[in-house]
Amino acid sequence: MFPFQTYTSSFTTTGYNGVVSSETITAGAVITANACGGAKIIYAASAVTTDTTNTFMAPAAANKGCCMDIVGDSGSANITLDANANFDSAGAADVVVTPKDSLRVCSTGSVWSQISALLAK
Repeated sequence: MFPFQTYTSSFTTTGYNGVVSSETITAGAVITANACGGAKIIYAASAVTTDTTNTFMAPAAANKGCCMDIVGDSGSANITLDANANFDSAGAADVVVTPKDSLRVCSTGSVWSQISALLAK
């Protein structure tokens, strides 16, 4: 016999190693930095692009070190994360998040950076 341990998890506001937060993204929206250390599930009813100045909440000392796993909701339309002076994306290009795609972003306090490849599903 092998010893097994049963693990359970709950995807609530305090599950997933910290926080799970969801947000509906509209055209020109700024994504709130309220899932630091956890998963940020984003949803859009139709294809949209985020704010062209601040894709994520404006970089500040208060969100320095905040890292979020961004996940496209399974029923979402495409969400384009605008590459701009406050969001350094891989290749300095906009990032199109389709349903179930994911990526990790972190804040230095002065800029948000994409620190993982887009994991396309």
